Amino acid sequence: MQKEISWKVIDLIKVSGVIAALTAVASIILSFFIESLDNNSTFTTVITFVIQDAILLLPIYFLIIRKYKASAEMFGFINIGFKKTLKYFLNGFGLFILTTVGLALIIGLTQKYFGTSIPGFAQQAEHLPLFGKGKFDLAVAITILIFVAPIIEEFIFRGFLLNTLLRSYKPWIASVITAAVFALIHLEFSSIGIIFILALILNSIFLRSRSLWPCILFHIVNNSLAFSAEYFLR
Repeated sequence: MQKEISWKVIDLIKVSGVIAALTAVASIILSFFIESLDNNSTFTTVITFVIQDAILLLPIYFLIIRKYKASAEMFGFINIGFKKTLKYFLNGFGLFILTTVGLALIIGLTQKYFGTSIPGFAQQAEHLPLFGKGKFDLAVAITILIFVAPIIEEFIFRGFLLNTLLRSYKPWIASVITAAVFALIHLEFSSIGIIFILALILNSIFLRSRSLWPCILFHIVNNSLAFSAEYFLR
């Protein structure tokens, strides 16, 4: 059973303010070095990834975890057993597949009969070009995109953001706000609709299971499929 969190929405606002300030400072500092960096190198990508995650994680650590002595269970790191984890994952992934098929039909019909595409539902941006072409670069890409990023993102968005909003808002409102933030922060506006729907499904998994592990499993499998498609079809 998930432990009740001890922080409030006001703490979320404080964390958000610090994140915004750190982002502004980091952007100014990086602007002086951006021209000297290779945008398609593993080194640059890893440094960018570390900076971005540090900006998100450090305020949560100092203003939430350290201040309230928050445990992992408060963020949803709860072992619900393999069978339940698999059940919630399969239910969520089945819903995702049905939604994807439905969207594909709607987008296809819209293009056929109206000659236009629906904004926000284009294919997601490729990530492999951000890394080098060697075996080491591929290993780094797999580690970051398939394993590290899903765990960190689930902790931040489901474990912290959604959990905090649930203290003051109805589940559907908290879920919509979380999904919107999740979609916006990825900065892939051409596919923002797809990311938003993906986030809603992840939120529903968390709301039903109250555990991050089915969400993390879903996220890892989804990123694995996207990574494989990009790698083998490029």
